[in-house]
Amino acid sequence: MLMFHLLISSFDFCYSHGLYDAFFVLLCIRGFVRFITTFCPPFYQSQKNIITKGIITNLRQFELICYTEYQPNKCNNYFLIFDQGGLIMRTFLKEKTLIFNEFREEVFSHYPQAVIEEAVARLLVEIKGIKKIPTDLITTTLLGVLSKTETFNVMSTLMELQKKVKHDAELLASMKDPAYNVHRTIAMSICGLYGSGAISLFGFIDCKFRFFFPTKRPKSFISKGICAIVASTASVIISDSVKMDYSKRNLQMLEARGVLLDDMVEILDQLQRPYNPDMPRSLCEEHILAVLRKQQTFHALQLAIKIDTAVEAKEFNPQYNHIVGMDEGLFGVDESIATAVPLMYGTIALTNFGYLDKAKIGIIEELDSDHADGKCNTFIDDMVCGIVAAACGRLAHNHTPTYSKPLK
Repeated sequence: MLMFHLLISSFDFCYSHGLYDAFFVLLCIRGFVRFITTFCPPFYQSQKNIITKGIITNLRQFELICYTEYQPNKCNNYFLIFDQGGLIMRTFLKEKTLIFNEFREEVFSHYPQAVIEEAVARLLVEIKGIKKIPTDLITTTLLGVLSKTETFNVMSTLMELQKKVKHDAELLASMKDPAYNVHRTIAMSICGLYGSGAISLFGFIDCKFRFFFPTKRPKSFISKGICAIVASTASVIISDSVKMDYSKRNLQMLEARGVLLDDMVEILDQLQRPYNPDMPRSLCEEHILAVLRKQQTFHALQLAIKIDTAVEAKEFNPQYNHIVGMDEGLFGVDESIATAVPLMYGTIALTNFGYLDKAKIGIIEELDSDHADGKCNTFIDDMVCGIVAAACGRLAHNHTPTYSKPLK
């Protein structure tokens, strides 16, 4: 351990004196790794602070390591891997389970779990007239919503902003403006994981906040996050009544428009391989099929294909047929329908959708360029983007990538 800290001090000294010589860095890293792995195997095996398979070749990584990861008071909290010049940094400062336990405790310190569960039950009565929901179902579903990384990220942001606003006069003044809406925008990111139904429920709770939480302040960062959590929990309970697997029907519709399962798997593999070089291709297929099982995917895909085929049959008025048939750049409705799918998997999926819509990889490019004999693929190409992007988000949320940045 002393040797470890001495090496850290050496790194900090080099940084402060501008000694970025790559050869020196190489010697330090190799020497340290050789020392640890050869002479201190118990420390190496038990602490798992560092595992190195290669060397650092990027000075920005060196700067990050010296001043963030290798501070002695933080070194036990990270699990770093250097391999082929790539840097892996686990997000959490402690074990993820501990972080999420603390997160739930903080949420429940503001809004007790029983109060949130009661709000979910009241919402189900108000919206659906459902009066006999088992308490354990509400509890399990609520904890499931709180276990999502996106929920953690959004609620952490809202709770930290709630602390900040107490000491930030400018932010407090903005929040007092009746038109202030940013806290809602942030909170609704949670609802996006559960579809448009959760977003609608969010609006209902937000408007009737005092009905659900009589003793709480409606205009705060945390209150909007709680609205999103209640709405999402209720939405999951409602949608769980739909047990049908739509993957077969979705695949049939896609194949009828020239899109095969392997076409989508290929794109997903191409996007994720730089982050997970050893990832089995079957993992990509698993996540594509998981997205295709969703009822919301079926509804969006069905509508998209209905519009494309109706344009081909000239069922709409000439002006609309022309706009959709030409895939006008400012039309945008095709993207609006398609984004319903990646929205279920968080902002990562939505970002991937934007990339695929512009990059047009594989079958997406083929669909986009195929206008032969009055063919209309205006909506279907965006739906493929949406399905693959959703699978990207799902894979990212369920499997920690090997690299935080893609290998080049």
